[in-house]
Amino acid sequence: MNMTIHFMDEAQPAVGEAIAAPLVAYNAQKIGAPDRRPLVLALRDEHGNVVGGLWGHTAFGWLYVEVLVVPEGLRARGIGTDLLSRAESEAIARGCHILLSTS
Repeated sequence: MNMTIHFMDEAQPAVGEAIAAPLVAYNAQKIGAPDRRPLVLALRDEHGNVVGGLWGHTAFGWLYVEVLVVPEGLRARGIGTDLLSRAESEAIARGCHILLSTS
């Protein structure tokens, strides 16, 4: 089989899905369906604009935190700790037993 490697500087969801597909299939075969669910906590200002928050998901009994952002003017007030605590509580309610930060 001839292979080539292509550099891409644009994230295309279909390419990411194709890259991950063999791993997803292997994991599903070994440990069952991933039951992947988004887990998002948005920080909104007084106008309803999203200014930060937590972006992640749960799958295979794990919590994956991909991004956690607290705006600079709101830091050192425990908001990040609160976001993570709320995400962990929701993950536990979903049956998760492993909490993982990917950032």
